[in-house]
Parts: sequence; C-alpha cells; structure tokens
Amino acid sequence: MSKLKGIWRRYKDRQLTQEDHNYFFWFFIFPLGVGGVAQYCLYTSEWSDLSMRYFMQFFTFSIIPSFLLSFHIASHTRFKEKTMPKWLMLPAYTAVISYLIAGYVDTINILTGDGQIVWVGGPVIKKNINSSRWTGMQHVVYVNFDGRRIGFLLSANEYTATELGDVRGREMIKGGLGYYYYRERMIWR
Repeated sequence: MSKLKGIWRRYKDRQLTQEDHNYFFWFFIFPLGVGGVAQYCLYTSEWSDLSMRYFMQFFTFSIIPSFLLSFHIASHTRFKEKTMPKWLMLPAYTAVISYLIAGYVDTINILTGDGQIVWVGGPVIKKNINSSRWTGMQHVVYVNFDGRRIGFLLSANEYTATELGDVRGREMIKGGLGYYYYRERMIWR
C-alpha cells in the first residue's frame, strides 16, 4: 500500500519514474492481458465476418480511451535523457492496451450466451491454411450456415480428407453476441 501511495504522490507531482511504469505494467497491464487472452487457451470461436467485426469495433473504440490514458501517464512522467521519448511511448502503450482490451470480446460472447449447443455445418465452400509463429498451422474450412459464412478449425488429417462440397460441421455453442464457439483448442493438438 505504501508503494501505491508513493506512486500517487509522484503522479500528483508529475514525477513518475521508469520504476513506476514497471509497477503499472506488472500490476495493471499484465493482469489485463491475462484476462483478455485467457479464453484463447480454453475456447475457439468461429472464423467469420461477424466475429471479426465485433473484435475490430471493440479495438477501434478502445483506441481513443487507451490513447488518452497513455497520454495522461506520459504527461505525468519525468523522462531521463536516455529513455524513450513520450512520442514513442504513447503509440506503444495505446497499441498494447487496445489489443488486450479487445481480447475481451470473445469472453463477453462466451459469458453472455445461453449455452445452447448447435450443430454448425454444411457444404464446404472454401478451405484455407493460416500459419503464425504462435499458433502454428491452422486448417480452416468455411461453410454457409445461418445466412453467413462461418469458418472453423479442423485437424490436419480432417483437412486433407475434405474436398470442396463435402459436408463438414461440429457442435458449437451460440454466444451472446451471436457468433459460435466451442470448448476445445486445436493448437494444443
């Protein structure tokens, strides 16, 4: 508690230090990030325009408050000559905070849903392989369901056995924001 009082005193005097920024990161930004990405370890959401639209809207609307918060923190910081200038710190804080906050979209979708299990599937209209350093190869097939194009992950063997026009599907749960998810992470396979 005395640490927070010291930070508050330095904040009022506009004398925040690098140590205060480190404390802010480990006790506020890091837990925010853990909460924002924790659901990615437990759930997989559909790949669709609807889920991306919600994510991008949340990301876009969180940029302005994140920028204001970053600007406010930077305006109360006393930088040494050899540290990062304010104009470089602002975009870094803004991007990190906005991305972490946007991770809560899927969490909101999961928590506000009714939990009804629905079979989502149909004829495959598109196949795609995505890859990244963090998730590896992701094999995605897209089907038309519920009036929109929905994608979901398949294992590598299922993906290679699937041709365009084949009927593929899986049991998913409809979330409160209207898009589907399931309780399985394909990246752990």
